[in-house]
Amino acid sequence: MKKLYSTLVKLTSLQFKYRTIISFVIVLLVMILSDIFFYIGFQSIADFCNNKFNIDLTDPGSIDLTFAPEIWGGVLAMVLGTLIIVIAIAAESSPKLMDLFVKDWLSLIYVWFLIIASLHAVLIMFYVEPLGRVSSSVLNTYLYLFLASIFTLPYIFYILLYSKTSNVVSTISSSIQNFIYKMKKIMINSAMSDSIDVVEEYQKEIMGSLDQLDDLLAFTQFKETQTNIIREISKIIQLYINEKPGFNDDFFKLTPTIRGNATFRTYTDVQYQEMADTQTFYEIKVFRLLGNSYIKMIENDRFDIASLIPAELVDIGITCLDMEDDTIL
Repeated sequence: MKKLYSTLVKLTSLQFKYRTIISFVIVLLVMILSDIFFYIGFQSIADFCNNKFNIDLTDPGSIDLTFAPEIWGGVLAMVLGTLIIVIAIAAESSPKLMDLFVKDWLSLIYVWFLIIASLHAVLIMFYVEPLGRVSSSVLNTYLYLFLASIFTLPYIFYILLYSKTSNVVSTISSSIQNFIYKMKKIMINSAMSDSIDVVEEYQKEIMGSLDQLDDLLAFTQFKETQTNIIREISKIIQLYINEKPGFNDDFFKLTPTIRGNATFRTYTDVQYQEMADTQTFYEIKVFRLLGNSYIKMIENDRFDIASLIPAELVDIGITCLDMEDDTIL
């Protein structure tokens, strides 16, 4: 059973790793199937339009296709141009944004739809008559193009809001919390006993994302955002302490992922062994992160933000008391 769980977890990991390719295949298949089904039912659609609106869709000459490639080019340029500019600028302050974007199903599906539909338009412009696929030209010009155009502006607004620092913080925090919740599931718990790769993947995700929050905290100068980041870090570690008793003991192994993390790279063998015995690598990382942030805030005269850190440590301590975690206390 452990082998089965381990295989399922690895397949899920591949889904995250190759999400760009998977989304491309999904969109391509959906568009091919929609073209086939539209072709099958095209005659009834053409008869309806001819009877109701006196429009003969079966005549290729009655359908103007000359404008479609230019409009597709304009839509593509507007969407991709916005993506490049917004993400390139925002990624300077939040490198994690690029990772978030390539994992965002909505963005991947919409961009692939635009690219494949524009290629579909170019193809039917030259081969509609030889292939006898008048239905494809109608589908592309009056359905695909309509959908692409009507969702362009909402998608641009979506990307602008998505790249906002506060939303990036919320997304990263939610990602860490989801990984923490998953580690209590039977499938993940069992897979960790069977494969050290699964252990390293989860260690990498929760530590790497935490480092991104630390980078954002150091970079941003807005007090509201700094306050939000500190509270999110506190929320994460409190959730971690609450859920920790349900984790697999193998999760606390000192893997190369932990040893290679910047926080622990200077640790001695004695410190590593102590951390392994107490199973406290993540708590130590969070406390060092908060401690360094406290010093930086004091040095930068951000006393109000600095005072928030001890207050959050008190809440973390209360959580430890509730969970009877004497090691952290």
